[in-house]
Amino acid sequence: MNSSKNIGLGVAVGTGVGVAIGVATDNLATWVALGVAIGLILGFGTRFRRKK
Repeated sequence: MNSSKNIGLGVAVGTGVGVAIGVATDNLATWVALGVAIGLILGFGTRFRRKK
């Protein structure tokens, strides 16, 4: 899987988790933004792993 797919997957998962937490806590805007940010961090993190 190349890095652009990893970033997209991270954003999608982060957004999903953010929506779920946002609906549960009745603070949707904050948690969606945090979910996207965390997803981007996780997606970009896979670009810097060492390959064996």
